[in-house]
Formats: sequence, C-alpha cells, structure tokens
Amino acid sequence: MTTTSESPSRPLRRDAARNRRALLDAGREVFAARGLEATLDEVARAAGVGVGTAYRHFANKQELAAAIFSDDFEQLVESANGALDIDDPWEALVTFIETTVAKHAKDRGLYEVMMDSGPAIEKPVHSHGKVETMREALIGPITALVDHAKAAGCLRADVSPTDVAAIFLMMGSTYSPSDAVGRPVWRRYLWLLLDGLRATSCPQLPVTALVEHAKKAGCLRSDVSPTDVAAILLMMGTTFVTSEAVGRPVWRRYLWLLLDGLRATSCPKLPVKALEVDELDAAFAAAEKHKKH
Repeated sequence: MTTTSESPSRPLRRDAARNRRALLDAGREVFAARGLEATLDEVARAAGVGVGTAYRHFANKQELAAAIFSDDFEQLVESANGALDIDDPWEALVTFIETTVAKHAKDRGLYEVMMDSGPAIEKPVHSHGKVETMREALIGPITALVDHAKAAGCLRADVSPTDVAAIFLMMGSTYSPSDAVGRPVWRRYLWLLLDGLRATSCPQLPVTALVEHAKKAGCLRSDVSPTDVAAILLMMGTTFVTSEAVGRPVWRRYLWLLLDGLRATSCPKLPVKALEVDELDAAFAAAEKHKKH
C-alpha cells in the first residue's frame, strides 16, 4: 500500500490527534508483547481505528516503531549518562546494564529495535535516522562506563564496549523462557555474565581450546544447577549468526564470559532459582517459537 503519512510537525485536527495517540499507545502495547512481527493492521485493531486511518498517520509499522521507541532511546541515553555519576565504577556499569536488560525483558519491541533484531525481511530502523542516531548516542556513555570500570580495576582488562552490546543481544534468548515459566530467570543468567566480566585471575578471553579452559576452571560455584548448562546453550544461539556475519567465532568470547561466571568465587548468590527439569521443555519451546517469528 502506497500512502503518505501525516507529518507530526503539522497541526492535527482534534480527532486526528486522538487517533494518532491511540495508535501510539496501542503500538507500544502490541510491540511490547509480540515484538515487531506484529503488523500495523493489528495495531489499528487494538487502537480501535480503521486500517486506512492507521496508514494515514504512519506509512508502515517501521515508521510507527520509530515514533514510539525514539523516546525510549532518549531515556536509555539518559540512563547511561546518569550511571556515569555513580561513584563506584562497577556499580555504575552494572546499574546501566541491569536497567537496560530489565526494560528489554518487559518490552520485546524495544529490544528488537535496539538490537536491530526484528523479522529478517523487515528491519525497522534502517530507514529512520532518528532511531539510528539514538543508537549511536549510546556508544559514548557505554564506552566511558567500560573505561572507568577498567581503570578502577574492577572490570577485566580485555573487555570491550562492544561486549556490552553482545550481552544485550544474548539476553534476548532468555525473555521468552522467563515468560513461559512465570519468573524472571533472565536475571540469573545476566548475573552469570556480569560475574564473568569481573576483574579476576581469569585467563585472557579465547586463545586456547574451550575444553582446556573448562578443565583449568576447576571449581564450580555452589548455586549452579545442571539446568543452567541447558540455559547457557540456549543463550549462545544468539551469537552464532553474529559470528557468521563478522567472519570469526566471537561466540567463543561470550561462552568464556559465561564460563568465568560459573567459577566458584566470592560472587554473591545468583538471583532467581534455576529452571526445574520439568520447566525446560516449556522454556525451550517458548524460545523456539519466538525464533521462528
């Protein structure tokens, strides 16, 4: 359908403004629950307006997503800059990562826009400069958070700011399983990753074989469950496509971060209990269903 959407900079009639607000509110709810697989037609139904009305305001769902999530990106940038004011560099980095992941867990649409991981045939942000600009605006404060933590000696020296983005991407595989079992198990695996980022006596990230690394790790933290291994394998799935895209096995880097998080150290006990064996089928089925969408 070829249409020209109404410009938000041009004053709207009262009924048109009301319809636009209804579409924005409904779009936020629909995208949060279903991600960017949802169509503009579905949003129109949820908003209680006609499909033609929806297309007069927004040429396609990508334009609607950009209008909705650009504000969220501004909040993320403010969150990152605000974290820089926290005195403890480790707390600053962890606060920003945890806050962002918590937002992603509640809003699948925001996660897909931020990570550019929506349906393969429709990338929602390529043609929308504002959202792309906001994503780039995160680079500076994230880099500063990483640099401050490394300078303070609380973050391992071989961590890069791009590792933070990769962690956000990996965490996406834990949200559907969390919904399926009815509790935020994503927090458990985020903590494993964060513990892997800590500055310890861990060897430098991937140089030798993973098997040798696992042998040398020796001890396993007491609160790890056998089902955590299955969940880690599920999380790793998000790194394989990225590895193929850049032409090198970056998946090994993030597997090592997770393995280092499994080490027996003085780390605090993991939040959220491990998946039960009888919950694994539901968790994996939910992840597979989301992947197909």
